[in-house]
Amino acid sequence: MVEMDSEHDIWWKRTKVPVSGSLFAESILKPDHPEEMRIQRLRQHILTQKNGKNTPISIERARLITESYRLTEGEPSMIRRAKAIANIFSKIPISIHEDELLVGHPCSSQGVIEIDPEFQSTWLLDKITFDGKEMTEFEALFLRDREPCSIDPADLRELIEDILPYWKDRTHQTYVMKELERNYPDAIQYYRSSEAFLPLFGAGVCHTIQDYLSVLRQGLHGLKLEILERMKALDPISPRRTDHYDLVNTYRAMMIVAEASIEHSERYATLSCELAEKEPSRERADELRDISEICQKVPANPAGSFWEALQSLHLMHLLTFLAESGASHSPGRLDQYLLPYLKRDLEEGRISLEKAQVLLEHFFIKCHERVNLLSYEAAEGRAGVRANDNITIGGLDSEGRDATNLMSHMALEAYVHVHLGDPPLSVRVHRNTPDAFLRKTLEALRLGGGMPKIINDEILIPGFLANRVSLRDARNYADLGCQENVVDPNCGDRSDANGRTNAGYLNLLKPIELAIFNGTNPENGVQLGPKTADPETFGSVEDFFEAVRQQLDAENRANVVINNVIEYCFWKHTPSPFHNLMHPGPRASGIDYSQGGCRYNWTGATGVGLANAADSLAVIDRLIYRTGAISWKDLRTALRNNWAGFESLRQRCIGVPKYGMDEELPDGWAKRYSDIFFDTYESHPTPRGGHFVCGFYSMGTYVTLGKHTGATPDGRARASPWLTG
Repeated sequence: MVEMDSEHDIWWKRTKVPVSGSLFAESILKPDHPEEMRIQRLRQHILTQKNGKNTPISIERARLITESYRLTEGEPSMIRRAKAIANIFSKIPISIHEDELLVGHPCSSQGVIEIDPEFQSTWLLDKITFDGKEMTEFEALFLRDREPCSIDPADLRELIEDILPYWKDRTHQTYVMKELERNYPDAIQYYRSSEAFLPLFGAGVCHTIQDYLSVLRQGLHGLKLEILERMKALDPISPRRTDHYDLVNTYRAMMIVAEASIEHSERYATLSCELAEKEPSRERADELRDISEICQKVPANPAGSFWEALQSLHLMHLLTFLAESGASHSPGRLDQYLLPYLKRDLEEGRISLEKAQVLLEHFFIKCHERVNLLSYEAAEGRAGVRANDNITIGGLDSEGRDATNLMSHMALEAYVHVHLGDPPLSVRVHRNTPDAFLRKTLEALRLGGGMPKIINDEILIPGFLANRVSLRDARNYADLGCQENVVDPNCGDRSDANGRTNAGYLNLLKPIELAIFNGTNPENGVQLGPKTADPETFGSVEDFFEAVRQQLDAENRANVVINNVIEYCFWKHTPSPFHNLMHPGPRASGIDYSQGGCRYNWTGATGVGLANAADSLAVIDRLIYRTGAISWKDLRTALRNNWAGFESLRQRCIGVPKYGMDEELPDGWAKRYSDIFFDTYESHPTPRGGHFVCGFYSMGTYVTLGKHTGATPDGRARASPWLTG
């Protein structure tokens, strides 16, 4: 147990943040409450468990999935995947921390990083230049400043000599690259020669909201009965579809992972019972026996209490990471679908409000346990990112009424008390959001950390309608990942979505750079985009902007092709039986999550560098075409030379009004460029029956993309991040 003294045990006391306001005055758990002290001990344990500053790497998951795949050669990919997941669930080490009321870790022990070799392993042996020396990504893991790691020497040997060699030609990333090189070499060549966007090659399916409510209501035994009924409808004597046996295998795979999920929970039931027998504290022993009874019941059976509902939700949430890896698997609108369990317990006197708050804060603590392994470049752009499993509260209900409730306030309090990077919290607001709730939201935001995010129903719901989402489903959207939004199957009409919003970060400066140099990448001399003519031949800024549009279209097309191949390889080689089990669409249709099994299917990417793109267009418009103050020849020479010898010209470019200063010229170009970005990117369909969508945000990817972009007309220097200069 982490020992803490009364003056330094509560984080907001140590940091002296402003704690005045209704959020603290009306809090359910006061700072000196014994149960709040427990929460703070758990919080401190998570923050101090690293081995020095390096996060330990575990190979338990990698070892178990490799063991299973070696035994199932020749079986259908869906079945192999399900058996491998079952092997992980039944054998991965489990543990229970002394203060926990909710049990289960998304890894072999608290605070370690698991390697997911079926998705991301070949990159570990890639060569990079680190600190002026060439080495493998693996070697750099232990030396770098951002997200450094450590590993047991014996595990390292097993990983290098046994596990990684098995996966060398079997990873999802390998299948994607082979498919692209075989059938779409232009797309992969564009990516490799430009670094104009950052698609997610080496991870499992990300950005999901699972159907937790069906597990809470029916239990996994109930879902198994549902799946069996679907299987019975598939007549083996007279199959009516060419994919008949694919459907059979998909349903069989769901059954395998459902049974394995039940077994995993029963392992915790056994462990907690064993610990109770050895526990000297009678109070803690009683807690462990309660935990054992709960894990014996859920998620196999319907949840009957708030504690059971939270434990069932947590177990299925952590199993998503153990099974499918990835990030941003959101619990969705937690305050909506958990409220009935809380209300019933409170009305029947089975729980106090204080105990319910404690359990909710335990859940928030548990959401901080997942750590992802990042490459050197990804660690620069996404340092500090953990599971990123966003919780959404507030907003409208299915009928358009305010949905703010008791649990919405409790979730705000839980976030403030726990106050870690994960889980991110989003608050939905609209014109009828209660003032008291909005005030508490702002008080939480005032504490620092950038949370909660505030998202606007008045804008986002019409956006969903424009994306052909029904009104009821649109009203039941939830935030996930960084700030993407998707329908929540736990609310509304049980509708689900595969809104794979990690199609990549697109460099919006690169098309302008390519248009300036007639489609040639000045960083390496490769003819990357179409030959759109020498800019000196353009008679107007409109001619130049048309060249930019063509270059942007080429960038978008390459990104779309790569992402379609990524999804093809998911369902072909690395399907998702756990996602299928946890989404009503695939459960009903037998079609894999990545093949179009959900009701809604879109793929989303984000634009990075819009401000610099708008500023660059404004410079070209004003200084070349409107005033004739500079020539294309001088500007291109200055850019090729990274402004060396052209400081006077650079300062003139910097002096043009910038985006965000309420100036018509750059703001107008930002709008026009946004329009063509959306028009060109969203014109493409997905193979799952939806279409591509896009938006704007960057996290830290502006650093990575900036390294691969030359000097630009806004005065920015080569290889600099955006907004410098």
